[in-house]
Amino acid sequence: MWWERAIGFALCVGMFLCGSLRAGGDAVLRPCEKILASLSTPKYAPKKGVSSADRLESAASWYDPLIDLHRNLLPKERIAARDRLIKTLEDDISYLPRSPFVTKALADSLTERVANHPVLGHRANPKYEMRCKGMCFSRALGIHIEALREGVGPTWIRKIWVVGNLGDSDFHVAVLIRTQSGWKVVDANGFVGPQGGFQYGTQSVSEWIRQQETSSPKREPLSFFVTDARRFGVYRPTLYSPTDLFGNGSREEDFYRGRFVDYFEGLSSAEQSSMVSH
Repeated sequence: MWWERAIGFALCVGMFLCGSLRAGGDAVLRPCEKILASLSTPKYAPKKGVSSADRLESAASWYDPLIDLHRNLLPKERIAARDRLIKTLEDDISYLPRSPFVTKALADSLTERVANHPVLGHRANPKYEMRCKGMCFSRALGIHIEALREGVGPTWIRKIWVVGNLGDSDFHVAVLIRTQSGWKVVDANGFVGPQGGFQYGTQSVSEWIRQQETSSPKREPLSFFVTDARRFGVYRPTLYSPTDLFGNGSREEDFYRGRFVDYFEGLSSAEQSSMVSH
């Protein structure tokens, strides 16, 4: 329902505003917080009903952690939901036109750009080494931001999540971008191509889902969700927030060791202004 989405959005904005307050009152926002604030304003919210992706986004819920939604689904329900998701995205005939400028080449370039990024990439500075595995969510955030920098409209960007037994993790996330040829998955983890070689680039929704299913050691049904591109994780139903990304301002105590602070503050003022204008 529209009112449920409105309430959910208001709660997320409220959580963001609360996280921006310091103990001494309203502090001057750091550069990383300013650009994050631009992504949390109502003007960024996708227009209601513009795409079938909105209906999938509603099914993922503003209120529930994705990990809980997965656990509450029976295996046959996960399979049925997966099939609906593929059909909805690959047969999308809604009135929203495909982006006239998001070419496959542009979407492909985002994967390699983020995969090799000095802060977010697979070979980032060792000082960013984490107490958790994977960091796929950091690269998904990077693809989201890099897409905005390239002028891709927010309406054409979502996140796609897989939740379940993936071996060394219980979830993975990538970005969905609506290109000239439809919705494509942009995943900085790359994939094994048709000829057997590793490559970066976009995949169809069904190709990406098939890849995730083959990585499940028990081959048990996985759950797939489409959400707002600003959703940060599977364990809480929250959007990007300064508390999650930047901690309390102390690099020593920052769970991510300054990774997100350095990424956001590495964006030039001109690029920040461009993103805010969306």
